[in-house]
Amino acid sequence: MERPFRVQYVIRSCLECDGHGRFVHGDVAAALDRIDESALPDGWEDDPLDERLLVAVREGLLAGDEARPDTTE
Repeated sequence: MERPFRVQYVIRSCLECDGHGRFVHGDVAAALDRIDESALPDGWEDDPLDERLLVAVREGLLAGDEARPDTTE
């Protein structure tokens, strides 16, 4: 999904099931991929991307500026 604004993630409602989902910005997802594998908690790969973002920020695995989309465009 492309949006003209810079946020960590957007929350959307499914038109079919009415459930909600968080969609992580590509820049933030890329920052999550750069975290050193040795620092990752157990079960990291099993968590959805939006949960990984919350864990990474809470555990200090991602610096504040890395948890924001690039705004230099």
